[in-house]
Amino acid sequence: MTAVLNPFTKRESYPAQSVLTYKILTIISWLVMVIPTIYYTFNAPHDDNKHWRDTIWGHNISTPFAMNSVITSIYWIVLFIMQIGYVWHLFSGNLDYVTAAAGVGSHFILSNLLLFAFVMLFVRGHSIWGEIILIINFFNLSSLYFRHTTLPSFIHI
Repeated sequence: MTAVLNPFTKRESYPAQSVLTYKILTIISWLVMVIPTIYYTFNAPHDDNKHWRDTIWGHNISTPFAMNSVITSIYWIVLFIMQIGYVWHLFSGNLDYVTAAAGVGSHFILSNLLLFAFVMLFVRGHSIWGEIILIINFFNLSSLYFRHTTLPSFIHI
């Protein structure tokens, strides 16, 4: 019974209702991650007048730990595009691709929600909590990577 309740359990096939749920939650989680990330690249949060609220790049002050904005922006754009490729496989007519994509759907959705949480914390100046979220996401993605090694390459990436 717990295998049915645990969305991270590996399965050989998925009922149509589960695939539909993954499709809906995947699109929602992707939009929840992408829209605020793009928005906060150019705009600071305005929830209150705290001085540490800034855009994503506004927090990137010149220190030895500062990110290269060009490299990081390219990384995020590639991430968004690669995720569109994953979504394409989830909506594919090929049952093998759909099953493989549904198998990592829970990790994909959780990763997007954790990245959303990171962005929301980071632009509000809560860098430590944001880093903790990234560490949790690292374990989520590591679990996906090592548990699903036989997936088609594009889905596995």
